[in-house]
Amino acid sequence: MTFATEDWRHIFEVNVLSGVRLSRAYLRGMRERNWGRIIFISSESAINTPKEMIHYGMTKTAQLAVSRGLAEHCGGQE
Repeated sequence: MTFATEDWRHIFEVNVLSGVRLSRAYLRGMRERNWGRIIFISSESAINTPKEMIHYGMTKTAQLAVSRGLAEHCGGQE
């Protein structure tokens, strides 16, 4: 792999933590209204990670984990 640690951090920040922050900002209002949707846009790279894009594929897999975790945590709240 030729990607520096900072490259990994940057792409994780952009593709994963930005969605976490945005979700955190909206969850309170969604719970108060008892309705809402958060949609993450991922990629086939989440499942079939290209060897030259491991750092990108890792972030897309992490997006799936975050979205699934949020669905489990917040689903069916009343």
